[in-house]
Amino acid sequence: QKILSLCNKEGISPVIYGSFAHFAHTKDKNMNVNDIDLLIPKRAFQNITKALRKEKIKFDYYPKWGTCIVTKGKLKVELDEVGIGSGYKTLNEESLSKDVFDKVDFYGVEARIINLDQLEEIYTIAYLRSTDSKPKIKERIENLEKFLKRKINNIEIEVKENKLLSDKEKNTINQARINEWGKNETKYFNKDYEPNTKWFHIKDKGKIVTLGGL
Repeated sequence: QKILSLCNKEGISPVIYGSFAHFAHTKDKNMNVNDIDLLIPKRAFQNITKALRKEKIKFDYYPKWGTCIVTKGKLKVELDEVGIGSGYKTLNEESLSKDVFDKVDFYGVEARIINLDQLEEIYTIAYLRSTDSKPKIKERIENLEKFLKRKINNIEIEVKENKLLSDKEKNTINQARINEWGKNETKYFNKDYEPNTKWFHIKDKGKIVTLGGL
């Protein structure tokens, strides 16, 4: 509550995601929620860390990873930057300023929270990228599917090495970079990436809805 209130005071409107978002939507009694994960814009970290110091709240800040962690006993609040190159369709710096999220009463404090479609997207990409948490993520996906009474996304996942990308696929990736970060973010795949760099495309009915690097 205190961190959310502090964010609001600083003009920062965070978005709750992670295990609490799963529980808030599904009321899954098997979900053990000991931490709260919040998404904030990259530019907000300077203000929120300054405010935490002023309130004498202990925290650990990892600029390289875009993460600020506040702990109190067994409880943890993690403030995360929307991942650069995350590949999310509706979770990026631009979307954080838009009204594309649900609302939740977090013990008396109104907060934004990811919706079910965004939760599906997070799980899909997290499962694809994970190297050591696949069983845990799969369990959460299965629990969400039980709640939804359907499989998550009728999707096709395609993974290709950089050296095997077609010109069309390279253009698609570059266009996504331009849309999110500007014209100067165009990459030359033969020079800027290793040949074995892996890229994924997530398609819904043959249409690419999400893409990114692994």
